[in-house]
Amino acid sequence: MPRCGSLTGTGFAAFAVDFTAYLAERGSSDLAASATAHGRRIARSLLDEVALTRRAAQMRAGDAAARVEQFSARLAEAAVHGRDAVAIANAESARLLFALNDAAGADGPRLARQVTAQLAAMLDGDLRAAAPGEIEQGDRERLAALAVAAADAWRQDQRERIEQGLAAVDARLAAGLKAELDVLRGSAAKLLGLDLAVPEPGGRLAEDRRFFYTTAEDAGQTELLAGAVRRRLPGELGRRAAREHLRREAPGLVESQVGRARGDLQYRLAQAARALARVTEQRYADGTGRMQAALRAAAGMRTASDAEAARMERELTARESALHRVLGLLDSAQPG
Repeated sequence: MPRCGSLTGTGFAAFAVDFTAYLAERGSSDLAASATAHGRRIARSLLDEVALTRRAAQMRAGDAAARVEQFSARLAEAAVHGRDAVAIANAESARLLFALNDAAGADGPRLARQVTAQLAAMLDGDLRAAAPGEIEQGDRERLAALAVAAADAWRQDQRERIEQGLAAVDARLAAGLKAELDVLRGSAAKLLGLDLAVPEPGGRLAEDRRFFYTTAEDAGQTELLAGAVRRRLPGELGRRAAREHLRREAPGLVESQVGRARGDLQYRLAQAARALARVTEQRYADGTGRMQAALRAAAGMRTASDAEAARMERELTARESALHRVLGLLDSAQPG
């Protein structure tokens, strides 16, 4: 599927064409394949719940009951590890925020010096002999372009660092959950004699928003008066005053653009951090929640009357049959 970055003008038009072509050629089949895979995960997880409920209900006493308790304790450990995983996600997000703020503090002045040097070279160029008003207008537009380019390059670099950091911790936590589910799968086989599917939850992070820079001069009454005076100074005196004004303005303009970029990235990082913590928590809940529900249901069956236990067993049998029919339909489904 085509990726959508920050799209403006022709970039958006190109993306629209690509995305339309994708929908026409592959969109339906890809969507159907994704939905089918998700449906299989849910159905297999529900079948695990049925099988675990039935087996745990049968293991009522002695060594068998002890093995159920051991499996229940292993599930409880997984829940604790899920909370640990959320803490790791939050800690990595905090580290990325610290690195972003540190980079802004170090790179803002450096970029300001770089842009000021570029401006100085321009001031000695085409507009050197121009009128003060032309210098302020023409070179300020160039200064704004330089400031935006510097801040945007910095922002793209920092965004990539953040995205890579989040993707890395996301992958690490997903791998940790996979290992956790592998252990639960093995524990079910060893302790309960069950061959559970224990499917891995899906889901990844993705976010993008457009961003705009503001470079218009924020001039108060004093600066408006000073600008009017500069533009009316005669000859080289006026040109020198205009050039000095732009040199003084350059560092603040650059650092303000870097500050705006940092603020935007801080907001995005906060949103992504909340999403990462939420996704991590949900993955663990999806991976273990049905097994926990199965053990609770089994405990209820063990204490129920014979008639009530028989009714619950009939419900489990009907559910199991329905789920196998669903899996059969999903296996025979053809995308598109």
